[in-house]
Amino acid sequence: MFLLFCNQINAKPIDKEQAKKVAINKLYEIDSYKKSSILNVYEIKNEQKYTSFFVITITPKGFIIVSGDDDLPPVVSYSIDNEIGDINIKTNPLLSMLAYDLKLRLEAVSKLPITILEKRHQLWNNLLTKSTIPPIDFQQWPPSGTTTTGGWLQTNWTQSAPYNALCPLDGGGVRSVVGCPATAMAQIMNYHKTINAVTFSDADDYYHNYGSGNQYWIDNDYAARQFPSFPQLNGYLTTLQQHYNNNTALTNNDKAALSFACGVASRQVFRSDGSGTFGVDQARDAYLKFNCNTSELLMGTDTSIYTRMTANMKVALPVHLAVINNDTTVGHNVVVDGYNTNNYYHINFGWGGSFNNWYLVPQELPYSLTVFEGVVVDIMKSGVGLPEINTNSSDNLLIYPNPVNNCVFIKSTDGNETDLFVEIYSITGISVYAGSLFNGNGGIDVSGLAKGIYLLKINSRGLFYYKKITKS
Repeated sequence: MFLLFCNQINAKPIDKEQAKKVAINKLYEIDSYKKSSILNVYEIKNEQKYTSFFVITITPKGFIIVSGDDDLPPVVSYSIDNEIGDINIKTNPLLSMLAYDLKLRLEAVSKLPITILEKRHQLWNNLLTKSTIPPIDFQQWPPSGTTTTGGWLQTNWTQSAPYNALCPLDGGGVRSVVGCPATAMAQIMNYHKTINAVTFSDADDYYHNYGSGNQYWIDNDYAARQFPSFPQLNGYLTTLQQHYNNNTALTNNDKAALSFACGVASRQVFRSDGSGTFGVDQARDAYLKFNCNTSELLMGTDTSIYTRMTANMKVALPVHLAVINNDTTVGHNVVVDGYNTNNYYHINFGWGGSFNNWYLVPQELPYSLTVFEGVVVDIMKSGVGLPEINTNSSDNLLIYPNPVNNCVFIKSTDGNETDLFVEIYSITGISVYAGSLFNGNGGIDVSGLAKGIYLLKINSRGLFYYKKITKS
């Protein structure tokens, strides 16, 4: 009782100017103050008309979410790569999640040790009184600037066209959306560039019953609802795998086939105004259908959730996370595809890039007191390793030998003698080399590196090239 009383009496609401100051100093902390500045500050209130949090938009792109109470962590979410979208809790999935998350966190304050609250207050004091800098021992997976999205995924798929082109027509004759569970799973399978030899047969048929006039059999009613029969879908998936094998750019039909297949594997319900599942266990079943036999579903009673998620991020394995937005009645499935040592996880929302962000996970709270329903980890674990990253074509650069033992050579093949700045990162995201190669040619001594997989990041006049190499 005394602890609860102390927590309540010491809590202080945050105003707009304080929130703006915190956001400015957060830009210093994440080393973005030179290229970003504050655009607008929006105050978001809860049902009791108290300030829940602030949305600070930044220019040229991005946002920072600042808590409305100093008993909560100062910054719970941020992005310098994506926009926040409409400032409306009812229509914005990230803001909806934030509102419910911060409500639960505030309700749980009385359950926290006073040492955690003191640490939070010190963080507030730091961000309100001085420009902070990144911690010396800060690490991030993937390393900042090494991917186009900020996370391991190199895609920003969404639920509408062209991804829903093969989804069933609903009772109103309108094409259904993909559904967030299928979109999250499709992005993860696409990341691994495999369908894992999955096929669909009569054993996968199920009765679809969701909403007025929306009752039919998948796949028996394929003609009436205008979606592929299982034999047709299997053919599309075979073509998709051939494209993966040949490193051929995916067609819109490839993307639509994978999205629908993931929905069917999840036994989703489909409608034009929203498709989905009724529990995260359906997502786990879908990964098993896709022969992802190493995958594991962790629920609220598992105390290893954050440790397992972090371990997956460090070896470039995105995980499938299910969140609850409002007392278990509304949920969303997302991909977690990054982590840094400030305890932020990178989330790909599956909305075409909108809402993607670094999110501060409340690790000090029991999992059952958070917005998280469950998480599927160790997906394709046998394929651990850095992905090949094709931000720009590497055709203009010759990188050899690979695997490499003593020295890796980089040579420009287009006659361009521009100086190159080269960085090498370990699979755990640690920078192990940084230096320049003059006139577009030269060698780098890697004999001192441990055996394993490394990522080369090459800067040529602002164009970035990435190459995975193996140190033998």
